[in-house]
Amino acid sequence: MDTQISVGLRVQVIKDQSKTRLGPPKYPGRIGEVKRLNSIGGMDHGGLWYVLLDKTSRAREREETFWGEELREVPPSPPISTSLATLDRP
Repeated sequence: MDTQISVGLRVQVIKDQSKTRLGPPKYPGRIGEVKRLNSIGGMDHGGLWYVLLDKTSRAREREETFWGEELREVPPSPPISTSLATLDRP
């Protein structure tokens, strides 16, 4: 994977984890924030990172470890404006 993983980065867990994991994928598609590097994991497969996964309608917030190759950067979402003046009107 060519994404440079770092603390604070918003990431999505990729669906194809067959290169790094035996068995089914772990939390595919979930989005979260990288919290820290596992120093024991080494830098094989892009390093082993702790990611705080966002809460969804079906799952609670949780921290899990992922190899850097299992993560891809998510572009930051634009700020949500609550001003009525910014809404497009027909």
